[in-house]
Amino acid sequence: MSGNNRPGAAYYAGSYAGYGVPSSTSESVVGWHCVTETLGSATDSTVDHLFYDDAEVTSYNHQAASWDHRAAGDYDELGHAPWFYLGFFEGITSYLLEYPTLLSPAEIAANVQALQSSVFAARGVGATPPQSTSTIPQILCNGDSITNESPGPVSYCNELTGLNQNFNITNVGHAGSIQLTMVSNVPLVEGVLYAPRAPLNIASMAGGINDININSATAASVFQERVWWAQKVAAIGWKPVWLTMTSSQAGVDPIVQAVNASLRASAAALGVTLVDSATDPCLGATGAFANPPGCNLFLDGIHPNQAGEDSIRNSYVNFINYSPAQPRPPRHWYPARPTSSNRPMPSPRSHRQAHRQVSRCPPASASVRPRPSSSTTHPRSPLSRYSRPPARL
Repeated sequence: MSGNNRPGAAYYAGSYAGYGVPSSTSESVVGWHCVTETLGSATDSTVDHLFYDDAEVTSYNHQAASWDHRAAGDYDELGHAPWFYLGFFEGITSYLLEYPTLLSPAEIAANVQALQSSVFAARGVGATPPQSTSTIPQILCNGDSITNESPGPVSYCNELTGLNQNFNITNVGHAGSIQLTMVSNVPLVEGVLYAPRAPLNIASMAGGINDININSATAASVFQERVWWAQKVAAIGWKPVWLTMTSSQAGVDPIVQAVNASLRASAAALGVTLVDSATDPCLGATGAFANPPGCNLFLDGIHPNQAGEDSIRNSYVNFINYSPAQPRPPRHWYPARPTSSNRPMPSPRSHRQAHRQVSRCPPASASVRPRPSSSTTHPRSPLSRYSRPPARL
């Protein structure tokens, strides 16, 4: 699904009726799916239900009855953020079925099976996109407005200069993005951009401030979504990297500090590398967002200015240049030839034993083969019966 110039983005289902949003969910969907909305009514004390494919979502932001508000201009939605309902299925719907009666879960599942075969397969969609064939080391930066150059400074990811090797760098950050969207997008973002033939694939995640500011997320939930993202990209083959959060606004800063504490305490055990740009006190200390005396790295109390982005960039470059290298691809990709440097040499003991084996004389009790006559064209050495014949060329 894609829409609003956001191809491959995650979407969140909901309904708009009666000048409001009776029902919506924070659970996202990405790729090709069947979205079903059953509309509740006050006449039979029912509420709306939202289904992705044949399973109902497990949580709702709002869940009320939309049927009673039906009128011209009401519509169903797929917004690209839980709070931003501007999708309206625009440009993303290939087939639509409407029923005047409430469908049961079994009927919804039957519809999904029918649509997958009659609509998806017929259009050649639904298959997993191919991965990159690049052999160049990869860096992928995922995040929100701090990553994608909003509202103005050049992002840390777009100025990664001074690296000790050549990288293909991709910035997939989106302003306003929440971490749950990044997690949902993994199959169509990190999954497609991963280059299995490249010797190094690094994917980094920076985010969380929109989750806190808009979704009132706790430090625990922000950290958990970081863990989900790292697990998903690591399963693909990426080396997962977390960036610590920068200081942000008085009411939010304590949560930011708690998130950073969790990231620092857990990254190594989870196999995640931490780029701790928040160790710069003018970026990460409590209250740094207000540019206290001696500090001037923030633009508006949330976004770093250019000097702040440069500080994050320096931490990122140091991680690339001085951290242990990513394991190389499997050995069979680079077949080794035996050389004098890698050919195993016998130990001194085994060498002496081999020498004694060749040069020792037969015991006195052994019968000695008579010396060949002078008429023999190629006389054999007396030791030839005890020595290894030369290899045939």
